[in-house]
Amino acid sequence: SIRVQKVLSDGTMQWVGGISGLPVDITGLPVDLSIVDDGSGGAVLVYKYDDLGVMKLKAQRIDSVGNLVWSSGVLISDSVGTSTAPKVLSDGSGNVIIAWEEYIAGDYDIYAQKLDAAGNKLWQSGNAYDIPVSSVTGDQLSVGIIDDGVGGVIITWIDGRSPDGGVYAQRLDGNGNIQWKSDGEQVSSSTLAISDINIADGGSGSAVISWIGANDVYMKKIWSNGLLYEGNIVDVSIPDILVGDPGDVVWANMEVNNILETDSVVSFQFALTTDTSVVRIAGIDTIGTLVAGMLIDTNFSYVD
Repeated sequence: SIRVQKVLSDGTMQWVGGISGLPVDITGLPVDLSIVDDGSGGAVLVYKYDDLGVMKLKAQRIDSVGNLVWSSGVLISDSVGTSTAPKVLSDGSGNVIIAWEEYIAGDYDIYAQKLDAAGNKLWQSGNAYDIPVSSVTGDQLSVGIIDDGVGGVIITWIDGRSPDGGVYAQRLDGNGNIQWKSDGEQVSSSTLAISDINIADGGSGSAVISWIGANDVYMKKIWSNGLLYEGNIVDVSIPDILVGDPGDVVWANMEVNNILETDSVVSFQFALTTDTSVVRIAGIDTIGTLVAGMLIDTNFSYVD
């Protein structure tokens, strides 16, 4: 079951249920939870649940005092496929935008939808209330999403449309219209095994995208018009920026953050042995140049 609780700054639990939490969905086995502030003291949850043997996505809004606003929840996808891995964010105007992976006809594609404060679907493609972000042959996985600053979003994923699929991104405006190339802009064509993709605000409608390729960490900046930046070069085929080379990675996790609305920084942790970890941090400036890289800690204990 899914349960939530609102905790004030002094540790007081505000909603009913105490440490057991407010029940949102007690049917089946809901998983893949994503949550965002609704802008009014409450929250919007998106999660995967079993709908008669087919995994679907449902959204629920909880208001500031702990009431379930959307009755039994809003079914997100209209398709006959299996929905999974949702990511949700607020657009700053009382609406939320959701991106997810949809398994249809043998592979995974990326879809998106926008809900208003009442739970109504605002984006429509043809007769369906799902916006196909990328539906080419091959799997599109590991979806990430950020606000573009003007009511839309930038979405990233790992693409398997071809041997050199690599990392792709797409921008949608506030009405769900595709802004870049159909099925996405190719951020990296690396043939390395790509994992742990992350995306952050790069300022002025741009995004900074980072990922692990084999045992190295890379990142690249993409501008609001879909062009890629490195130094003073604006080109769609520039090389990936190598952030760090940790050697043999047992596990790794990364997070990208925006700094002062201009520069961005990626922090990452690597376990080199079963009991020794290092923490490194590197920065990328407004035009995509790697400007800093340093070792922070050589004996780091990771807590998830």
